[in-house]
Amino acid sequence: MDSSGADISWQNPKSGNTIAIISECSEMKDPALSDLENDAAQAFSAAKVVQTTKETFSDREALRSQIQGTVDGIAVKMDILTFKKNSCNYSVTFMGRLRLFDLDHSAFEQFLKGFSVP
Repeated sequence: MDSSGADISWQNPKSGNTIAIISECSEMKDPALSDLENDAAQAFSAAKVVQTTKETFSDREALRSQIQGTVDGIAVKMDILTFKKNSCNYSVTFMGRLRLFDLDHSAFEQFLKGFSVP
């Protein structure tokens, strides 16, 4: 999966599943969490949000969603966590082909347990 716009990313070379972090800091911009999610979904054709939950992450309100769609005709799925902290917007994503998504999803769950921002 293409993660060229990410601050940092990790990709499983066998499955192509990718964890990526995208951040933007600005005191002038304060988008809604749903707007951050919608921005990420624009990477897909025929994007469909299949699940959304509100939760707390890094002591902040967060939105976590699973989105399915296609990229270049390939069925893909994304698990995205969006939150804001200290004038920064964060999107932490796990994305892969739909048929391979579950192979590495537990690694994303572990990643989130250890991830924090200052």
